[in-house]
Amino acid sequence: NNTAFGYADLYDVTTGDSNSAFGYNTGRGITTGRANTILGANVTGLAAGLSNNIIIADGDGNRRINVDASGYVGIGTGSPSYKLHVLGNFGIAPGVGTTVTPANNADLVIETTSNTTLTFKLKGSDGVVRTGTVALA
Repeated sequence: NNTAFGYADLYDVTTGDSNSAFGYNTGRGITTGRANTILGANVTGLAAGLSNNIIIADGDGNRRINVDASGYVGIGTGSPSYKLHVLGNFGIAPGVGTTVTPANNADLVIETTSNTTLTFKLKGSDGVVRTGTVALA
């Protein structure tokens, strides 16, 4: 009970079920894995038992976004280690003057407090929010 839309999609599946693959030669390597959704061409070399993942790839099979079975989101990585794991450069564009306080231990908030200042706030395990400011040139 798999859904494949593209030549050779989910070709290797033997007992895996509830997988969906969209794109040429996609979902290759999965044999027993289940409940995956894969979008993109040439997504190959996947683990045989890969389950409960969402993969968005480009036409050359490069994983661009991966949501694993734990709900961890990887951008530029197929195996995220954090709730949001970005491999490579990234940008943050919050509204200037927005104020946010970290709610939980180890929460990190990055704010643009003006057009030339970034403020970092980290709530430690002791419950204390520590703040640092960086002036931008």
